[in-house]
Amino acid sequence: MPKLILKYKDTKINDFLLDKGRNITIGRRESNDIVIENLAVSGMHAKIDAIDKGYLLTDLKSKNGTFVNGQLIATHWLGHGDTVSIGKHTLVFAYVEGEERETASGAGGMDKTMVMDTDKYRDMLSKSSGNAAGSIRKKEFVGVLSFLAGGDGEQEIKKS
Repeated sequence: MPKLILKYKDTKINDFLLDKGRNITIGRRESNDIVIENLAVSGMHAKIDAIDKGYLLTDLKSKNGTFVNGQLIATHWLGHGDTVSIGKHTLVFAYVEGEERETASGAGGMDKTMVMDTDKYRDMLSKSSGNAAGSIRKKEFVGVLSFLAGGDGEQEIKKS
């Protein structure tokens, strides 16, 4: 069973064992499984889902984001040695020595995403302001309905 090692700077704070089939939440609120008392951490910051043989980390639209090995993520399959940065804290995902290191169910080619290279995609990128990760955090989400057939252009969705 893997564990998360919670650290602040280089100081180890606690170990958390990840049970198979059990999901955990991470955040500043006391109701979380892993509570990180820091104002840079959202109340419900992230979660880890135990799925088949893997562990999927998901950012819960936190204010400051969740980083794995220095990269901003929305979701990420955790692997041995991954360092998750949340606020000023880090969580190191590690298997116990000698333990079988299981692979995520998404492995086998399905975890790779093809990069789109179409005229429409390049046009959407050019219309978006700033870098994508930064702009997601700074402004509200806006829904857009794009017609693929039987219509022309896009329609902005303003209500739920």
